[in-house]
Amino acid sequence: AAPVGKDLMFQFKRLGCLLWISLDIDGLGFTPSCQIKSLRVSLEDGSSLPVEGKFDLSATTADAAPDLTITGYEDSWTLDLDNVWTVDLDEFDSEYSYVGLRPLTCYMMVPPVDLTGKTVKFELTCLDSYATKRIVYTAAGKNLRKSGATKFTPSRMSDIISFEDKTVHDLCVAQWDTNGNGELEYSEAEVVTEIPDHMFAGNTSIEYFDELTYFTSLTKIGEGAFE
Repeated sequence: AAPVGKDLMFQFKRLGCLLWISLDIDGLGFTPSCQIKSLRVSLEDGSSLPVEGKFDLSATTADAAPDLTITGYEDSWTLDLDNVWTVDLDEFDSEYSYVGLRPLTCYMMVPPVDLTGKTVKFELTCLDSYATKRIVYTAAGKNLRKSGATKFTPSRMSDIISFEDKTVHDLCVAQWDTNGNGELEYSEAEVVTEIPDHMFAGNTSIEYFDELTYFTSLTKIGEGAFE
């Protein structure tokens, strides 16, 4: 409750619309040691998302939030999932063989904003056997100004590797993008047998290449490929 004659203020980092997100993680090759690190929600067109705001509670209705005064924007909403694991011990039989994964369910409070007509990206970051995996999902945007929880069941993007380092992404696409879609897919990385001589040499801006783990058929790394 607000004091008499005072406005009631909300910081939407703490209160807003409840997102109910269900992600299919079966078939991704996770091991019992795989740890879910974070979920990043952004818009495919790169536009910003509100993270703070205020509204007059007396203007609310049963069907929608009132007009908002937005006080802050960021490029994404991020949910920290450091203590979430993909499987529990009871997901394995007595011989520790894989028996399947249930969908990963996440909940996130966000400002009540209308995302109708936009494509929403859900990027799941995981740590598996000391390598970072990033799985990208997409879903059609919805009106988050409605009351109650809004459920998203995004679909995985077809086979596309999400590179953390843009320079690595650009070099790999230039070298191995066989279908010409401007991205590198898992199926394209899996058939690479050799990294050419000096391919990444001289690129001092490169910080990460965890995605090397997806090049499962490598038999040769060329001379000075990473020097």
